[in-house]
Amino acid sequence: MSSPARKGAYRDYGSEDVECLRFVRRARELGFSLEEVQALLDLAPRPDENCDRVQAIAAQHLSNVRAKLDDLRVQTQSAS
Repeated sequence: MSSPARKGAYRDYGSEDVECLRFVRRARELGFSLEEVQALLDLAPRPDENCDRVQAIAAQHLSNVRAKLDDLRVQTQSAS
């Protein structure tokens, strides 16, 4: 993502920039790493060609989340 033009001291973000920033924020809220977010953004221009890769990234992330949940359950049970 290139830096948008400046208007004085402020950046002038267009609607595509805003959508990209929203995507990044939401992906980070869901726990995706910056590397995963960048990979997803890199795949975005050709969604039909990259659907399998996007699904693979999401599936790996889901697997990581499930592993963390399992770990938390074990820790909670052993602390009881």
